[in-house]
Amino acid sequence: MRSLQRSRFLLQDFIHALKINDPLLGSLCTRAHLEVTGAVAHYYLNTVRFQQQKINIEELDLLLRQLSLGGRTFPDKNKPQFSHRPDAINVLSFIDSLDKLFKEMGSPLKAPFRDEYDFLSEICHPNFLGMTFGSDIILGWGVYLYRHPKFNKHDYQTLLGNIVISCSMFKHAYCKCFDVLKNIAPLPEFKSISYMKFRYISAWAKLQDRIHHKNISANGSSLKSA
Repeated sequence: MRSLQRSRFLLQDFIHALKINDPLLGSLCTRAHLEVTGAVAHYYLNTVRFQQQKINIEELDLLLRQLSLGGRTFPDKNKPQFSHRPDAINVLSFIDSLDKLFKEMGSPLKAPFRDEYDFLSEICHPNFLGMTFGSDIILGWGVYLYRHPKFNKHDYQTLLGNIVISCSMFKHAYCKCFDVLKNIAPLPEFKSISYMKFRYISAWAKLQDRIHHKNISANGSSLKSA
């Protein structure tokens, strides 16, 4: 569910980038969305491997813990309470899994997602393409630097195409994960609730918790008095 939440947030941020005419923000959002789509594809392919008895339940469990709890620097593994923290999986493994899934769906292309991801990385990194983003070279005059970034026709074609395909692949891989997992073990039922109802439930839980701690404190005081 957290991957779905992240996918939704990134799509919302991409739409915001369109509204404020910021192609750099759009590139960052698109690249990050490809990563989370790749993570779901990576997990799906490994659930299939588990179903085919190519990996065992311990390996699948480790993969899930790496995806949900893995990190590079946080939490700090040098601290005893976090020494069990698994290492994160290299993000390029996710993109390669996305290409593998796309190929299994019938694509004749070799590695389209890796190619697009590498291109987006060129924009997001401070190298030639990234540093020249938001400027034009005018022959015989010089370099024109835009005061504010703006989308051009090529940006729309590249970013919109990538984010739409990434969203479609995310949905496909996400639903496939559930199809496989429900054949392995019972799954929890997910229900949507309104924001106001959520606030009501949260407030009620906090009130109950406060009453509970107040009762404990009162009982503790009574015991001390006795």
